[in-house]
Amino acid sequence: MKLNTLKTISLFMAFFPTCLFSQNFKSQAIWSFDLQFDFSKSDIRPVHYPRLDSLANAVSKDSSLFIDLNAYTDAIGSDKANQELSINRAKAIYEYLVEKGISKNRLVYNGYANWELIYDDPQTFEQDAANRRVEIRILSKDEFKKLKKEATGTH
Repeated sequence: MKLNTLKTISLFMAFFPTCLFSQNFKSQAIWSFDLQFDFSKSDIRPVHYPRLDSLANAVSKDSSLFIDLNAYTDAIGSDKANQELSINRAKAIYEYLVEKGISKNRLVYNGYANWELIYDDPQTFEQDAANRRVEIRILSKDEFKKLKKEATGTH
């Protein structure tokens, strides 16, 4: 079963009109939320709760949707510390969505440290902050199963 991308885009754009949206040539939809974290912290800022609540509400209305959470850090710090921090950030979002009623069976998370920086050579604090982000991919059941099967180190 393929994800009904048009239906999903409509649903999520209604909840998240200001989020960045991109779609690849297949059926995945990716929302890169402006969920930034404080430096070296994995706590969700309270300002992000309404957006996450809307995400949980939208996903709970369509059982064919699954969520892949990917967290990133800036390039400051050791690789080991950044890897751990990125996993903790993704896990914080995961746990929040579970608390809001999304089944653990519909969520997967991972941390990618500073592997995919938005700004390779940040010149400002804002550019560093932009690298500390969470990307949320909305997947069909088949895509989610494939991801879980192929993943190593995915939670």
